[in-house]
Amino acid sequence: MSPLSTWKVWLSDAEHRRTAIIASAIYLAIGCAVGVVVGGYLGARAALREMAALDRPPPRESGRVSAAPIVETRTTPQETAKSGRRGDVELPEAVVQALTRVLDQRDSPASTRYSKLREMAKPYRELLRTLRQSKELSPADAARREQALQALMDGDLNRAEGLLRAAAEADLERSEEAGAGQAGRAKVSAAAYHAAVGALRMAQLDYPAAAQSYRGALDELPAEHEEMRATLETNWGLALFQAGDHGAAEAPLQDALDLRRRKLGPRHPEVAASLLNLAVLKADKRDYAAAEKLLKEALEIWTAELGPSHVTVAQALTNLALIYEVTGRLKEAQALLERALAIEEQRRGNFDPAVAIASSELGWVYRLEGRYAEAESAYSRAVAIWERELGPDHSYVAVSLENLAALYYSEQWYAEAETLLKRALGIWEKAGMGNDPTTVVSLNDLAVIYFELERYDEAEKVIKKALAVEDARPDPDSARLAMLLDNYAILLHKHGRDKQAMEVEKRATALRSTAAQTGGKAAPSPGYRIR
Repeated sequence: MSPLSTWKVWLSDAEHRRTAIIASAIYLAIGCAVGVVVGGYLGARAALREMAALDRPPPRESGRVSAAPIVETRTTPQETAKSGRRGDVELPEAVVQALTRVLDQRDSPASTRYSKLREMAKPYRELLRTLRQSKELSPADAARREQALQALMDGDLNRAEGLLRAAAEADLERSEEAGAGQAGRAKVSAAAYHAAVGALRMAQLDYPAAAQSYRGALDELPAEHEEMRATLETNWGLALFQAGDHGAAEAPLQDALDLRRRKLGPRHPEVAASLLNLAVLKADKRDYAAAEKLLKEALEIWTAELGPSHVTVAQALTNLALIYEVTGRLKEAQALLERALAIEEQRRGNFDPAVAIASSELGWVYRLEGRYAEAESAYSRAVAIWERELGPDHSYVAVSLENLAALYYSEQWYAEAETLLKRALGIWEKAGMGNDPTTVVSLNDLAVIYFELERYDEAEKVIKKALAVEDARPDPDSARLAMLLDNYAILLHKHGRDKQAMEVEKRATALRSTAAQTGGKAAPSPGYRIR
């Protein structure tokens, strides 16, 4: 056999790269119970993921940056353990422990723990802020608020929810007994408490329950409170989106946009936030033309309101570039990303994490264009920034090393790619992540490198290790396992063990067939492939 090796990555076509765009905005307005948009703009994969989340690396799967909770970030258990002391989580240790228990119950992989904690922390922090600023109608309400706040600070999630629901019920009872003016205020308060429950459910990744709570808040809210209604519509739509009900999410997100345009005017930044939310939805439906139109309008508003050199504008440029990437307009994507990087450098300095992220995103596009020298420079810069800011053994360094290795693989610089992959794997092993699912992909990649270097015995040893780790998982990933089996079969053929290779190939085919029949994962797995 004469193998023709090609680099295959997660999100390498429009079908999968679109999730990186979705990741950009999913938490633009989550958690605010009194009508204030939460969080602001989420720029590219951490450059989107929230402006406060600009210290995360590009995902290894896509070789690029992107920011928000849908695209996962590899993080070591040690880094996760420190999350309660990091500024981007900013919650008491008791809360971090409570949210970690939620992740335990959901069997969340170690490699995504930290990114999930950040996702959960955002609505939780907003809930605390909202309750502290709320104005109660009676001393009894004030007492309930203080009790709920204390339960939240203690990480007692069930007690906090019970107190919030009791406060909402008390307000509804009061609205039935009070006069018109007092009844209206009581209903607003009840809606706020229902929304607070929604935020608490969002913080626990229970999106269907969150959507139900936001819907309940809308049912109680008097019609004249349009700004608060716009926020609740947004939160409801985002919760539906996260719950997977993308069809139902569009109506409330559109309603929120219409309300904000009418109440705030067409050029308000919150209108831009709503435009971005709808753009995410359109991109998810692969309606890229509609998504592009919405993003351009949002970018125009942010540029006019914040100035052309604002970091939010840089992040908006990156979002629009993602649309251009998935539609094959690489030159346009490159131009926007170069502008975004220049803004980040100007506003944040040359060694800010946002610059590392922007450099990685630009490196991805350079690589797609075949501009390998520029891609190498961009990726190397990202590695240098992470090493300088976080140390040589941080997971973000490992991710960036793997991105650079992928570039070297594309250029057939196999020895250089081997060196980087082995260093990245050393970081994962040192962090106790040798059996992590995404580390399996790195092992696969190293095996393919050995194959290209004609070091077949080493290749077989590594691919068998990767297969053993994946097979030992309670619920192996079908696409990843099939990829490993494909590569293993080629190695077996290379050794003349054709009968064994055919059995391995049958297993890979069966995995794909089962996944297709059950509606499971049909997407290609990240990782190099032997051809």
